Amino acid sequence: MERARQELKGFQRIAIQPNETKTVTLTVKAEDLAYWDEKQNKWVVEEDQVKFMVGASSAAMKLEKTISVVQ
Repeated sequence: MERARQELKGFQRIAIQPNETKTVTLTVKAEDLAYWDEKQNKWVVEEDQVKFMVGASSAAMKLEKTISVVQ
């Protein structure tokens, strides 16, 4: 099954001033990474590498981290 190259899974709008820093926590659960598998007729979470990206927009990513999803 072909899936989107990027998917929005967490979002929080924050306002910061130049040179200001803030800590933001976004929780992404395993089920948030699931997709509907028509062949199995159920939601599936694949064991895979997932890249989390943070930025002002999808065209302006500033941070990224890759994690392994295991079951």
